[in-house]
Amino acid sequence: MESGKSWTYPTPRKDETVKADHFGREIADPYRWMEDPDAEETAAFVTAQNDITMPYLRNFESHEKIKDRLAELWKNPRFGLPGKKGNGKYYFNMNPGLRNQNIIYVADEMTPDCYDFENGKAKVFLNP
Repeated sequence: MESGKSWTYPTPRKDETVKADHFGREIADPYRWMEDPDAEETAAFVTAQNDITMPYLRNFESHEKIKDRLAELWKNPRFGLPGKKGNGKYYFNMNPGLRNQNIIYVADEMTPDCYDFENGKAKVFLNP
């Protein structure tokens, strides 16, 4: 940050009327509106934050180097632990690399070939 430079950060709206019940205890949830990423208000708030953050990051001399290194690290496949659910089927997730969300798979039994996604026994359950 340049010496003497300051920013005016966006102030999120605080909705004191929103409450959540957690096991019989009322908990304030004033920023629940931010949980909807498609809402105009949320998008405007994120844009205002990005208007401050992105110019700073772009001017950071190692920004591209760090960004490229993170992409290199994240482009490797990642697997979640399988879990057997009430219907007797096994569910697990996998991210082939740089996807925002994991793909969820389902299989009748867990065998090594479940992870062979072209010929294996696991089928796509949810591909967001």
